[in-house]
This record gives sequence, C-alpha cells and structure tokens, in this order.
Amino acid sequence: MNAAWSCRPRLHAALIIAVLAAASPAFADGILIAVEETVNGAPCPPPRPATEGIYASLFEGGTIVFDIADSMPGRTVSELADIGRTAGADLVLQVTVSYRETNSGLAIARVDASIRYTLIETGTGVVRKRGDLAASNEGREKEVDRMSLGREISEMILREIIDTRGGAFSPP
Repeated sequence: MNAAWSCRPRLHAALIIAVLAAASPAFADGILIAVEETVNGAPCPPPRPATEGIYASLFEGGTIVFDIADSMPGRTVSELADIGRTAGADLVLQVTVSYRETNSGLAIARVDASIRYTLIETGTGVVRKRGDLAASNEGREKEVDRMSLGREISEMILREIIDTRGGAFSPP
C-alpha cells in the first residue's frame, strides 16, 4: 500500500459509507457487480483494484453485493438484467476499466485508465445511468500506483451512480 493511500483510507471509506447510507433505501435488496479490468489489453491480475474497491464500499455501506466472476464480457443489458434478477439483485452495475501503463524505465509507471459503467434495473432491464470516465496518476506517479488509482476509480464510479438529489438512487 502506498503512503498517499495509507494516510487516508479511513477517510475515504467513511466518505463512501456516508454517501451510501444517505442512499440506502435504493440499495436495500442488492446489487450485482460485473467488472472487467484489463492492463495494456490483458486481463488484470488479482487483486483487481476497482473491483475490490466497488465491492468493499458497497458491502461496508450495508448493501447485499453479488459478484460475477470474470464479468462475463460481451453480455447484453438484457442478459445482465436476467442474470441479476435470477441472482436476486435489484440492480446490476457493469463496469469496464482499461488501464494503460507506461513505464519510463524506472520502477515508477504512469497509469491512465478509461472507464465505462452501466447501471441496470433488473426488473425492467432499463438502464438507469450510463457513462464514461477517465483517471490518471499523471504527476503523482510516485504516490499513486495502479492499486491506488483503482480505488480512486471505484470512488468515482460510486459518486456517479449515487445521487441523493433525484438521480439513479433517490427514493421515489
């Protein structure tokens, strides 16, 4: 664990848990997560940082979390909604994270990531929210490695899908 993250892990976790607690009625029954992470085009070796961050944050926030191993790439929204419904989840969060690592010849790597997420309601197959994000450790290469960047990515995704002011997870 790098120094930048180790100084603030409780603060990061507390922030995410507070946001989840505010939106808890929407997460009452469960969410299935399907995350695919690649590094320079190859499958990301475990531990997969964004997957671990999303799973831990949702679980610590009191949400029942289901995980699809290997994220079943290529599944349609309808197929994921069916799988989620069969598993007993109300929502499916599908995430694809593509890391691009560039090593400058030192042990320090620059990491850029492109992220695509889709939040699906299992009962109807309706896409509640969808988006694209980007993240990078540019200028922070010594402090932020891929693991730390993955945790940042999980926080970014959760901030995007949780909106207590009338968005995807607001009570009706």
